[in-house]
Amino acid sequence: MELAKNELRISITAACNMKCVYCHNEGNKKFAVMTTEQIKKIIEAAKNYNLKKVRITGGEPLVSPYVEEICKTLAEDYNLNVEMNTNGIEVKKLTRMIDNGWLKKVVVGMDYFDGIVSKNSPVGKSSEIIKNNILEIKKHGCDVRIATVYNEDDINTLNIIKWAIDNEIGVRILEIVKDEIDEEYSKKYITFLQFVTNNVNLDWYVDEQLQEINGSKNGKTLVKFYHSLCRLGLCNICREIPFRITSNGTAKPCLLSSVEDVNLFEGDIDKKLKKVLEYKLCNISTSVEK
Repeated sequence: MELAKNELRISITAACNMKCVYCHNEGNKKFAVMTTEQIKKIIEAAKNYNLKKVRITGGEPLVSPYVEEICKTLAEDYNLNVEMNTNGIEVKKLTRMIDNGWLKKVVVGMDYFDGIVSKNSPVGKSSEIIKNNILEIKKHGCDVRIATVYNEDDINTLNIIKWAIDNEIGVRILEIVKDEIDEEYSKKYITFLQFVTNNVNLDWYVDEQLQEINGSKNGKTLVKFYHSLCRLGLCNICREIPFRITSNGTAKPCLLSSVEDVNLFEGDIDKKLKKVLEYKLCNISTSVEK
């Protein structure tokens, strides 16, 4: 038994310096901050399942007081590839960790090409600042990508895609994660997908694992579309995706359901992690708790 993609996805804080309206906060239900010692306990247990990579998320991971220590520990003490999902605001902290070799990939959320705020949030930094921060991350030699949530503004999202391609930066277009079908939204998302594949000059193909449309240039995948698996009830595909661990240590085999949640810090962490993996691999529910 192995971890999906040999990866763990760990939220190290529920706090964030933005307030995105669609945020699911990685399943965090209350404020908590993951310490370095808690991370070590999880990693020690996960080593038995061929762990090779850790994705650090939040909230906003860069607001955690332990973020640099955690990334250093994962990279240097455990020789793991460390990736981070971030809003890209605290770029100096990011580039410092990149220069030290503690981060291998950074995924920056940006929903608006030229917005006063870069994401669907009442607070934050402008798109211009975030685009410059993305280029700065790339300049430091790190693999950087953009994650943009489709907001039904086709021209806006197309501009993000074109800017990313021009700068040879990968971009992921995401459906809003929900457990309910919004027919009109889903139709617009699919129509936009077709519009992009018809009008953006890339080599388009279907990813075998997730059955999603990807676009590549010179052998490098630059554009990926991600449907919300929860909207479509595709729990079988979700088995191939790393599960979330919240900042209070709760492992969530299903993002939108709490039925199979397991707190890794209550009791034997090795047994708890094995329980989560068995559920994730063998018994994913076809419905979520309402």
